[in-house]
Amino acid sequence: MALAAASAASAASPAEPTGYGPLRFGMSIEEARSMLPSLAPLAATPVVPANTPITFMQVTGERYEGLGPCTIVLGFLSDHFYEARFDCAPRDAKVDAALRKRYGAPTSTQGPLQIWQTDHTTLALNTSVHTFSLADRGLTQALNQIILQKALAGHQAMPGGAPAAGK
Repeated sequence: MALAAASAASAASPAEPTGYGPLRFGMSIEEARSMLPSLAPLAATPVVPANTPITFMQVTGERYEGLGPCTIVLGFLSDHFYEARFDCAPRDAKVDAALRKRYGAPTSTQGPLQIWQTDHTTLALNTSVHTFSLADRGLTQALNQIILQKALAGHQAMPGGAPAAGK
């Protein structure tokens, strides 16, 4: 499948993250559940365009790089693991320090975001709230393409095209 080919799991260098814990980017929900039995559907799903093939699951009480307990939201695009969003205790500078210890200096900074980007993954830390996400770049790009296609299809379906500015 094209999405599986987009996954970085098999192409990543040993130094870059390839997923979360035992999970590797590109794995199915069923595979994730077999490794994280407490994985459950997310109660309040983030807003995504209608009919986007995305599922969010959640696991609580986990640890990551010495941080925790953590609540981790896992995103699956067409049943392929593509993203982990972390909310770990303590929500303070210890989160920032743990990520710098593990991954070194960020490759870029944009406002409150510190970003570690490799050929295959992106780790983004929001320093104002000390939460972070880890994502497979190929699968995230596939998701962005789906969302863009839906937006363009919705725009073309509007009678007369786009509304006039200011209306």
